[in-house]
Amino acid sequence: MRTPRLFEAMGGFREDPTLIVPLLKSKDLKSATILRGLRWSAFMQKVRAVDWLDHSYNLYRDVPGVIVDDLRREVQLDLTPLEEAPYEWWRDFCCRPCRPDTPVRVRAEARNRVIVLGTILRATSVAEAYLWGMQPPANDNRPPKTE
Repeated sequence: MRTPRLFEAMGGFREDPTLIVPLLKSKDLKSATILRGLRWSAFMQKVRAVDWLDHSYNLYRDVPGVIVDDLRREVQLDLTPLEEAPYEWWRDFCCRPCRPDTPVRVRAEARNRVIVLGTILRATSVAEAYLWGMQPPANDNRPPKTE
């Protein structure tokens, strides 16, 4: 049996270069910083709303590792929630970044879509996804503004 290489916040590195990506969890959807990061990652893909379904299939096809559940079992994503997504959802969620001063939430009917899309984006851009839940530093070492 091969020893997988773990690349996530709580993991470490092992010998085998297989990438293991954890499934995005429902509790992750409660974090505004994670949702903003996920939406920013989607926005930075520069894909039109009408092309997002095909693009997500292509990203999933090209995942360089395996996606696992909480018990570290490999899972295959069900892309049905993405297929059922209306055009407006793709336009609003993936093609518009969140403003930092607006509250971010996920509607109940979109939870599965966000979990699937977020997992795919996490798997294809691991280094960027690692920063999704991070806050910018409080002190940016700039002098205070004078008015």
